[in-house]
Amino acid sequence: MSFQVAYVPIGVGTFHLESAQDQFEKSIAMLKGLNADCTVPEKMLLTINDLDAYLDTLNPDLIVLQNITFANAAYASEVLKRFACPIVLWTLREPGIDGTRLRLNSLTGAYSAGNAITAFRGEGKFEYIFGAPGEAEVEREVGAAIRAAKVKYDLRRLKMISIGHTPQGFGFGRALDAEMMSTFGTTLDSIEARELINKAKGYTEEELADELAEARKTIVGLEAIPENNVVNFARLYKAYKSYVGENHIGALCSRCWPDFFTEFGTPVCSVLSLLNAKGVSASCESDAYGALSMFIGSDLTSHSCFFGDPVSMNEKEGTITFWHCASDEAGVLMDKYIEEFNSTNEYGITVNAVYQGQYSDASTLLKAIISGGNFEELPDLMQLDATGKMTYYNSGKAFTVNQAVAAYAEPGCLDTYLSAALANWQFAGSQLGLPFATSTTVSYYNMDLLKEAGWDKVPETFDDVIRLYQDMQTKGLTQKVLQTVPNTPTLANWLGQLGSYVVNEKNGSEGTATELACIDNGALAAFLTQWKAMYDAGALINESGSADMFIAGDLVMMTNSSSNVAPVLEKVNGAFEVGVGKYLRVSADASDGATVAGSCLSMFDSGDDLRKEASWVFMQYLASAAVQADFAANTGYIPSNTAAMDEDIYKTVTAEYPQYLVAYDQLISTPADMRSVTVGPSKDFYYAIMQGVSDMLENDQTVEETVEIMSDEMQNLLTEYARNNAVA
Repeated sequence: MSFQVAYVPIGVGTFHLESAQDQFEKSIAMLKGLNADCTVPEKMLLTINDLDAYLDTLNPDLIVLQNITFANAAYASEVLKRFACPIVLWTLREPGIDGTRLRLNSLTGAYSAGNAITAFRGEGKFEYIFGAPGEAEVEREVGAAIRAAKVKYDLRRLKMISIGHTPQGFGFGRALDAEMMSTFGTTLDSIEARELINKAKGYTEEELADELAEARKTIVGLEAIPENNVVNFARLYKAYKSYVGENHIGALCSRCWPDFFTEFGTPVCSVLSLLNAKGVSASCESDAYGALSMFIGSDLTSHSCFFGDPVSMNEKEGTITFWHCASDEAGVLMDKYIEEFNSTNEYGITVNAVYQGQYSDASTLLKAIISGGNFEELPDLMQLDATGKMTYYNSGKAFTVNQAVAAYAEPGCLDTYLSAALANWQFAGSQLGLPFATSTTVSYYNMDLLKEAGWDKVPETFDDVIRLYQDMQTKGLTQKVLQTVPNTPTLANWLGQLGSYVVNEKNGSEGTATELACIDNGALAAFLTQWKAMYDAGALINESGSADMFIAGDLVMMTNSSSNVAPVLEKVNGAFEVGVGKYLRVSADASDGATVAGSCLSMFDSGDDLRKEASWVFMQYLASAAVQADFAANTGYIPSNTAAMDEDIYKTVTAEYPQYLVAYDQLISTPADMRSVTVGPSKDFYYAIMQGVSDMLENDQTVEETVEIMSDEMQNLLTEYARNNAVA
């Protein structure tokens, strides 16, 4: 039977089935995208009987067990009683926590399932994934689990051959056939090297035409090899290739010396290289475990894996570690830039890149390392966002851009960078990093719906949103107008338009924020009043995740990151005209503008001057005009280096899609004193704002009550952080 991934969505019918059905359909779409042959049920498995009937049809190699809603451990136990294959336990996010009913309660169900798995199999005998279908990290983790299970499946069907006995002193690579079978399910046979040597000697030159043609097309420098050696190589290659094909060999290890030198006169190295390039993992020195590792690597990546020994080393070569958070298209581009830098930089610097997931994941890891004093685990540099800014600054291991410029650069080297982008990564007079992935918040519009509503211009203020909603009602249009929940960055934008900061020290850019700056001046109350007016008028939906609705054509406008211009245009795919405009304003007398978001490149003080200088060289490369232009053109981010605007690739893209330029123009015109929020408790602060505004709208609180509750909650977070971090 073929490799089978089985999706098992368990739940009960007492929860919100509309939400569950939505997650069910999206989960299937994601899984089918990762593995087209994934086996899925026709409907959610909401009873034990439904589950049993579905399980009767399965012979899985991997089970993706998902609590589509809460389900007790009996459901998971039914699965575990039947199958011993690997399990991925996938827990969904709760669609919304609003003080009313739980829609899914998937997480609680997963605890029951996890306990059942532990009881049946032991501690840690499953993969656990938390998140919604379509999230990049969820897709990456589920995809990795599928690939790993496929490797396990392929190993059980793999036939390996060991050619020749292990050379003296290389016993570490020797494997027993019984051990290989019991551990991996892999068949390991063996033959003597002389069998293939004798077979090779029997070929005439006329029989080698195909092999010689392939070699001359594939092997670089073959023309410099004596013809006799080339012909003998072709003989060996034909012998090996024939044996592999006739015996269905998927991986091999071969004795390589001294036999092929003394008995044949030609080494086997190039033969093994060609076989490896053709998808047959082939190691030398009879290293069976080496061949097996190559097979696993090749099976996981769909690329041949290299096998060899280093013959030289430059111990002074600059090798640096770089943590990044680039995924999807940005991740592909990052891989490209790192590969190009490693192969072309004149200093011999090698960048060891480590993907650390989302920015919050990287920041959490950074905090854990610093809290534990394990500074040797720090990278040389990392891609940092606002969630990690204070952790970085307070680490005692920050090597600022100011220090790097003083040590390695000429005065004025930062003059070409976008001033607003530079300012976003300043704290207490220090430049913490070079801007890399720069974005801001802009407004997106469905221009077709606006025209249907009788609007020949885009709404620019909260009052405009209300009027647009009223006009749509008059014309019988059922689409929604605006869907969003304020958070730290967006609140900073809207309060900034009103001339206020969220917290003191200019939103925490000039020193550690210790108190709110938007209460006594009435700015928070003014904003909430306008926000509540939109909600009460019916023009605002108090939910996050507006992008899907907008792309589907069910939403007239949304506020979102400028970095989403490219993906939005791609996903809409001409279904309607997408307009991009400046960020929505609180009122007609509010200023234009929005703060900078995104990420920067920050260095750590390793104590090694060579590594620090190498990190600075790499940072400058990523922040160069050429890289910034390419990155911006392919993602929608704003070029942090203004010289990138003159690069052909960016000029070509913006000529075709002028929507890209809105964010840049907005940053140029945004008042210099508008700053994004930098606070120590960044994540808690973020959710406190979202929860506070949501409570006002959905619990019928007054603006005054909400200001009091929100100010108490956010001030407590600032006070606790200051107390725990000895802020004066």
